[in-house]
Amino acid sequence: MVRINLLPREITEKRKFENAIVYVFVVAGVLVVLIVAVWLILFVQVQGKRDLLQTQEQRASIALQTAEDYRIFEEREESLRARSEVAKVALAQRIDWGRLTNELSLVLPSDTWLDRLRGTEAQSADEDPYLRLEGGALDSPLDIPDMGFKSVAKTLARLAELEQITDVWLGNAARNTDDEKETTYIQFVIEADVVLPDAPATGGAAASSVPPPPNSTGQ
Repeated sequence: MVRINLLPREITEKRKFENAIVYVFVVAGVLVVLIVAVWLILFVQVQGKRDLLQTQEQRASIALQTAEDYRIFEEREESLRARSEVAKVALAQRIDWGRLTNELSLVLPSDTWLDRLRGTEAQSADEDPYLRLEGGALDSPLDIPDMGFKSVAKTLARLAELEQITDVWLGNAARNTDDEKETTYIQFVIEADVVLPDAPATGGAAASSVPPPPNSTGQ
């Protein structure tokens, strides 16, 4: 069967052009839809990144605020650490008076005793801790002359050997009489410097500075 087109050529070409334009608009519409879809996808992704960035900034701000709140504890920790170091130094230089008094009780001769024991801490860096012993020693002037003074001298020698004290010296020594018991005794005062724990022990050197015991005539 043969189809015969009686339309003029101009009309036929015009219809072809119109059909091509339709295709062009369809393709353009598809492209527009694709562009809009891609834009929407990128917009959603960008918005998600912005939301994530905002969340991270909020978390960072909260973390900075928390760190600022805890800074006071860090400062207090540093202050406590500094105080702890000061306390350690102070404790390292603390005098063990209990040990010192125990050693004194061990080295005292059996015929001597202490009536008073006084220890004084150093009041400044130029001063040394101070120890003062007041006591007495048995005396028998009739049987053994100067027995009490010899006990005092023995006490000085033994104290000079202790590591915790130095510069032992005799402040006073005199014979006294106990009227009630009708006996005589030697009353003495011994003084010494106390060695700090970090200071070198000079007990041996102090022994040479011990004064000789007074004779029987020196009362």
